[in-house]
Amino acid sequence: MERLSNQQILDAGLVDWRKLAQALHARYLVPDYAQAAAFIAAVAEVAEADRHHPDLKLTYVAIDISLCTHEDGLWVTQKDIDMARKISEIAKEKRLAPEPASVTQLEIALDTVSPPFGPRCSPVARTTSSTTRSSTRPAVSRACGSRAPTITKFLASAGTLTFG
Repeated sequence: MERLSNQQILDAGLVDWRKLAQALHARYLVPDYAQAAAFIAAVAEVAEADRHHPDLKLTYVAIDISLCTHEDGLWVTQKDIDMARKISEIAKEKRLAPEPASVTQLEIALDTVSPPFGPRCSPVARTTSSTTRSSTRPAVSRACGSRAPTITKFLASAGTLTFG
């Protein structure tokens, strides 16, 4: 499956969606929990039929959705564009309001060649507010190999990271 460039993603015209890091993200405001559940059930039905499953997070006031293809890494492909269009159509049918401006991401990086990390070690901390999860531990492990626990402990003790 071909990885799409940022320009190809923009050209797709997905007005409800934003590309952050490796995935497409959308947020829909929900008037009540019952309508949110109906929307999620409709998305699940389409996802099962297409065998392409988005990450969904339901809160009291919104549903956050993340889409990316997991084959050969985490990338946006045509499969994700097609699923995003289907999800946007379901949201429109269910009269859910998109809130693309509230989908944001914060990325913090530490690049050093001095101890305690050593040469060529660049731990990266990522959090995505639309999904409110941290992918720090895998990013640090990939960047720093066996030094990852020390780096993670150092960043957490400095008050830089919050896991949960």
